[in-house]
Amino acid sequence: MAFPTSSLTNNLVHKEGNRAFVYDSALGVWDQVRETDRTENKFIQGEIGAGVTLTNATFPAGHVIKTTTFMQNFTSHYYYTLTTSATVITFNSIAMQITGLSATEGNKLLIWASAGDLRHVNDGTYQSSLGFIIDGTFYSSHGNWYNASLVTWPTTSLMVFTVPASFTSKTISYAGSKETGSSGTHSMMARGGLTGGYTTSIIIQEIAV
Repeated sequence: MAFPTSSLTNNLVHKEGNRAFVYDSALGVWDQVRETDRTENKFIQGEIGAGVTLTNATFPAGHVIKTTTFMQNFTSHYYYTLTTSATVITFNSIAMQITGLSATEGNKLLIWASAGDLRHVNDGTYQSSLGFIIDGTFYSSHGNWYNASLVTWPTTSLMVFTVPASFTSKTISYAGSKETGSSGTHSMMARGGLTGGYTTSIIIQEIAV
């Protein structure tokens, strides 16, 4: 649309699409009105990745809010013997656990862990249970059993946990036990010496619901 050339008065407004212009009769020119800076963030101030914390934010269902990890590499063989009570899997005095966890009530925690191989010696009858100790309670995610006197197989564990009320500064540990009645040896093995290095790990993701 062309600018008007007649009946011009001071502060006359003329629009071209989304842009607005005001006529300055003293100078005989059209001045463009400054637009609102559309790149300005109206919700938070600061730079994402530089320590900005969102408060009272609502995330869509299925959105990963936070990921927390544990990783430990071993270059030698380490073993952890399971007992009939669930205990935290520990190699070279390093416990497989994450401390200080906080999450929002009702959200889900997706928890995954890998601690090397599980071995049964002189036991073709009783199973091992692997899972997670969450705030002092053991949750078995799966059991392992094989009808043989000596067997070794790789293991990983996965579970989904619904966050209860007041879940603040909690501890989640990878743990295991052997079935009551077993006289055989059940153990976890991080065999870093054979491969040049083995990494044990835990990954915890908080997911909005």
